[in-house]
Amino acid sequence: MNLKWKKKYLGPILGLVGATVLIGGVYLYSSSNIQPDHQKEFNQTSKKVTKLKEKAIDLSGDYISNERDEAKIEKKGKAWKIDYQTADGKVSAEFSTDWKVEGSNKVSTGKMKKSDGNTDFTVTVRVFKYKTDKKPLITVTMSDKNPDHEMVFANREDFFKSTDPNDVVLDGNLSPFEGAYSNDTYEKGNRRFRF
Repeated sequence: MNLKWKKKYLGPILGLVGATVLIGGVYLYSSSNIQPDHQKEFNQTSKKVTKLKEKAIDLSGDYISNERDEAKIEKKGKAWKIDYQTADGKVSAEFSTDWKVEGSNKVSTGKMKKSDGNTDFTVTVRVFKYKTDKKPLITVTMSDKNPDHEMVFANREDFFKSTDPNDVVLDGNLSPFEGAYSNDTYEKGNRRFRF
């Protein structure tokens, strides 16, 4: 008889206990006053996390081109103004930056308005290793898609130095050679006077 009682009531009792636990769990989970532990942890940590404001990039300063022309960039309201020299004389232009992150660099490309009214030029500003370097390398490339008109400026002169050891031949002070010039024709003509 004991065995019959177990078989007869065991199934419904387990079903009732399981249903009670399931309904109670769903009620507690959906209740707005009681949150699961993982949700409580998320809410607590998200309140403590504050987004660090990134330091603004300052383009102000003196720049030099690969042709050794000089430029100066200064802040003008929310935009930037660059003054530089061309074959036609002094020119200035204004541009704005809209930064995008590319690896460890920041890049901004946009239109610039030159002092002569020309708006065909695009300016690309690159700031290399902007998070890790105290004085990051900044390059400014101005182009109207004509390679003859393209100008590249950098805030550091070493940007334009060659890494090829053969290029250092003319690097340094050449004043001792001032006024002296030689070519193959001259050298061949002087061979007959050698002893």
